[in-house]
Formats: sequence, structure tokens, C-alpha cells
Amino acid sequence: MSTTSLRRRPAVKSKDQAFTFGRRWVAALLTPQAISASTLLVVIVGFTLSAPLWGINPDALDLDSMSQPPSSEHWFGTDGLGRDYFIRVLYGGRVSLAVGLLATLTGTGIGVVVGLAAGFSSPWIDGLLMRIVDFFNSLPWLLMVMVVSLLLKPGIGTIVICVGGFSWMSVARLVRAETLSIRERTYVRYAVYIGQSRARTALWHVLPDALPTILVAASSSVSGAMMSEATLSFLGRGIQPPQASWGQLLQIAQGSLQQLPHLAIIPGALIMATIYCLNVLTNVTRQAMEAGQ
Repeated sequence: MSTTSLRRRPAVKSKDQAFTFGRRWVAALLTPQAISASTLLVVIVGFTLSAPLWGINPDALDLDSMSQPPSSEHWFGTDGLGRDYFIRVLYGGRVSLAVGLLATLTGTGIGVVVGLAAGFSSPWIDGLLMRIVDFFNSLPWLLMVMVVSLLLKPGIGTIVICVGGFSWMSVARLVRAETLSIRERTYVRYAVYIGQSRARTALWHVLPDALPTILVAASSSVSGAMMSEATLSFLGRGIQPPQASWGQLLQIAQGSLQQLPHLAIIPGALIMATIYCLNVLTNVTRQAMEAGQ
């Protein structure tokens, strides 16, 4: 058997695994619960993305229509400054979803790099990286995020850095465990034996086989990132007015819960619905992955 054929074998195997995993995932998506969750998530995302098409300025003040209940003119009513609440909810959803996605990409990216490096390096590097993971896990998450948010200018970038920078440890542990398993497979050992660099072997042979695990970890992190953004905004350290997010809308609405409870109910319900849909799809992905083991 030639060296070329042995080098190609891992790539073919990874493609076959990815195809099989994708087929199982699609089949799992056809269950009633997954269909309903997917449909609801598509509707929520679609509405938030359509915000600019409504032609309404979310920051436009109307002092003659302050704190109005829902009506045909203002579907979700108006806030304390007369701003249309429907359009602010849509724009707030864009921010919350964007923060959840960007923070997840940041945290997952850091976790994958650390996990691959720990699982495919020498024992002392592995031990050092795991001690760093333990150190970050021992930190009081909310307190550290609040401290970092105080040092940086409030905004989307700060929230992404805070949430992503303190949420990568679980991904790193999962990727490390998967890497330790994959590195013992014959084709990976042979790639190292013929002199292929550790970095190239990790990227071309280990990472593709670890993708299902990474996908499950990432999908479960999106809902956590959204909850973190809502928590920071609710505490006043997240998105700052006049820009809106669902968490920031909740924070503002707490001053008028008795008079206008829908100002808190609507963004709160959207946060819960989005997280529910993401959790359902995460379970579907996990079940598809476990079915192939």
C-alpha cells in the first residue's frame, strides 16, 4: 500500500462520517418537536432580520404617545419615551442573536484551539493548559465579567469578549477528551509516524473527526451566551441605550411592570422561546451524534 493512499484514507473517512452524521441529523430534525422548534426559531430570526424593512426608526421619540398599550398603530404599544415597542423588540432581537452567535464563535474557537493543543501535545503542555482551564473555571464568572465590562467601553464587542472569554473551558475539555481518543487511531498514528507535523495532523485528521462533538458544544453555547447577554444588560453592564437588546428592554421595563407588564413579558417570552428552540436542536444534534457511536 502506498504512502499516498494511507494519507488519503483519513480524509475519506472523515467525509463519510460527516455525511452519515448529517443524514442522521436531518432525520432527527423531522420529528414533530424538532420541526416545531425549527419553525419557531426561523420565524423569530426572520422577524428580527426584517426590522429595517418596516421603515420605522427604533429611536424616534413621540412624546404625545408615551407608555401606550398595544393598538393597531403600535402593535406592542410604546415605551416611556413614545418609541414604537414592536420595532425596538425586532432590533433588540438582532442584537441579542448577534451577540449569542459571535460570543459562541469566540468561545468555541478558543476552546477548540486549547483542546486540540492539550490533547495532541506533550504531557507537560497538556497539564499546563488543563491547569489554566481549571484556573478559569475557579473564577466567579459573573463577578469577572462585571469587572471586565467595567474596564471596557459598553457595547456588543465588550459583551462578546466577556461572554466568549469566560465560556470556552467546557469546550476545551470536550475537545481535549475527543482528541485523546482520536489520536490513538491507526491513521493518526501513521501520520505522525511518517513525519507529518503535529499541527497538520491535528487540523487535517483529528479536527474533522471531532466536528460532531464541537457542533454539539457550540449549539448548546448559543443559548448560554444569549442568557449571559440578557443578564449583563439587565444589570446595566450590557447594551446601552438608545441601542436595544432583549435583556436591555427587560432592564428598562422593570420600572413599569405594574402599569405596562407587556413591556417585560414580550422580550422575556422571546428569550425563553429562542433558548427553548436552541436547546431542542442541541438535543437533536446530540442524539444524532450518539446514534453514530
